[in-house]
Amino acid sequence: MSYDEAKEDARNHAIEQAVLAGADRETVQIVLSEDIPIAYLPGNALLVKAAGRL
Repeated sequence: MSYDEAKEDARNHAIEQAVLAGADRETVQIVLSEDIPIAYLPGNALLVKAAGRL
């Protein structure tokens, strides 16, 4: 999986988790997208958060 594919997958997962938590899919937005360097990984970790109206 390429970095761009992983980033898109993380974004989609965050949106789905927000919807499962009760957010209206039409209002869900990505509120945080961050690359976190971790010394023991060859690349970076991705942190993505999504939020929307209940």
